[in-house]
Amino acid sequence: MRDVIALLVSGPLAILFILMGLPLYFKKIGRNYFFGYRISQYAMLDDDIWYAVNQQGGKHLIVIGSLLAVNCMFAVLFIGKPAAQGSILYVDLAITLTGVIYSILKGRALNNYLAEEKGLRGHIHPQNIHKLNP
Repeated sequence: MRDVIALLVSGPLAILFILMGLPLYFKKIGRNYFFGYRISQYAMLDDDIWYAVNQQGGKHLIVIGSLLAVNCMFAVLFIGKPAAQGSILYVDLAITLTGVIYSILKGRALNNYLAEEKGLRGHIHPQNIHKLNP
């Protein structure tokens, strides 16, 4: 099992990130409280903000998944070498954490920029946003 552990982690993780990113990137997910980048309450106010932030986030998820897929290919090359498989797992962790943190920070910046541009920031207190949503 230790001989293929990175393969068993990298492959499904890559598929998961790509499958989560595709519908977001292609704007197939409307505003909801279950799936998507709900970085700030302002995204729940406006479809333009929601789709822009989620499209950017979807792109990031696809890139993370693609990097994990490349890492999975390396895992295939090192089947039978537990030390290399362990190193590949650390690279998976670094890709995932760095990618997700970057994506959240970029999404938050885009969200705040668009909310400011639309005049939502400073005029509506985030705690009262739930009263505005249908």
